[in-house]
Amino acid sequence: MSIKVKLKKYIGILALLIVCTFMISTAAQANPVSGHDDVLTMVQDPTCLTAGVRTYTCSRCGRIRTEPGAPALGHDFVLAFKTMTCGEVSVRTYACSRCDQKRTETGDIVEHDYILTIQAPTCETAGLQIHTCSRCDYTRIEPGDAALGHRYMLMTQASTCEAAGLRIHTCVHCRSRRTEPGAVALGHDYILTIQDPTCEEDGERTYICSRCDYARIEPGETALGHNFLLTIQVPTCSAAGLRTYTCSRCGYGHTEAGEPVIPCVFGVWDTETPADEENPGMEIRSCGSCGRHEERVVPVMGHPPVFDEPIFNEIDIIVGGISLSLFMVFGFLVVLAVMTVTRERKTYKAYLKKQRTVELEDREYDFR
Repeated sequence: MSIKVKLKKYIGILALLIVCTFMISTAAQANPVSGHDDVLTMVQDPTCLTAGVRTYTCSRCGRIRTEPGAPALGHDFVLAFKTMTCGEVSVRTYACSRCDQKRTETGDIVEHDYILTIQAPTCETAGLQIHTCSRCDYTRIEPGDAALGHRYMLMTQASTCEAAGLRIHTCVHCRSRRTEPGAVALGHDYILTIQDPTCEEDGERTYICSRCDYARIEPGETALGHNFLLTIQVPTCSAAGLRTYTCSRCGYGHTEAGEPVIPCVFGVWDTETPADEENPGMEIRSCGSCGRHEERVVPVMGHPPVFDEPIFNEIDIIVGGISLSLFMVFGFLVVLAVMTVTRERKTYKAYLKKQRTVELEDREYDFR
C-alpha cells in the first residue's frame, strides 16, 4: 500500500471523529445533564464467610452500581453427633446449620457406663453382682450375697406290702430332695379262696392281699374226671342199639353205637286168601317185634308152585357190583401202563435218532 492511500485513510477517520464530536456536543447543549436515577434491583444475602451485596441500576441509562450489604454471618455450629468408645478419647462433631461446614473436638477418655444386675443366691451357690456396660457390653462380675443353704422339710411315705417306706427331705428353696429309708415293707396279708376241681378242670387256690389287691394263684386239686353211668338201649329189628354214657356230676354225656339191627322174627304164613283152580291165593306173615308184614302169592291149584323169591339176594348184588368196579379199575390201570410204556419207547427212539444224527454231523465235520 502506498503512502498516499494510507494518508487518505487516516484523514477519513479523523474527519469522522470530528463529525461525531460535534453531534455529541450539540445534543448535550440541547439536553443538559440531570444525574443518574439509581434503583435497587437486587439484594444478595450474606453467607457464613461472605458479606451481602446491594445492586443498583439506573432507570435512564442502565448503569449498574453495587454497594456492600450486611456483613458475613459466621458459622452457626451445632453438635451433630458424639463418638463414645469405652477406654478411648471422646470425639464431638459439630456441623454448621447453614453451610455444611464441620469441625471436631476431642474430650476426655470415656469410662464404662455400667448397668447393675443382681443374681440372687441359691442354696448351694452365692449370689453375683453383674456390671454390664450399656455401650460396649463389657461385663464385670463381683460376688454378691452368700449361699442360702438348704432348708429341708420332712415328708414321710408309708410302706406298702412290697416296698419299704421313705423319709423324703424337700428343700423349701430349691425343691431338691434327699431320701432316707423308712419303715420296712409290710408284706402281703393274703385271704385264701379255694375253687374246687370239676370233672375236666383242676382246682385253684387264689390268694388275694387285703391291703393291695395283689393276687397269686396256685394249682389246687387235680380234675376229678367224669363219672360215667352207662345206659344200654337194646337193638330191635328197626333200630340199632345204643350205649349212652352220662356223667353223674356234671351231666356231660356221649353216645356210642351198640349192637347192630337184629333181623325180623317172622311167624308162620297165614292164609289171607285161599287159592282155587282159577285164582291165586295170598299168604301173609308178621314180625313179632316191629309188626312188619310180608306177603306171597299162592299159585292156582293144579299148576306148579311159583315162588316170588328173588334169584339173587342183596348181598350177591353188592358183591357183584364191587367185583365189576374192581375189574374196571384194573383194566384202566393196565391200559394206562401200556400207554405210558408206548410213549416212553417213542421218546427213547426219538432220542436215539437225534443222537445218531448229531454223531453223523460230527463225523462229517471231522472229515472236513
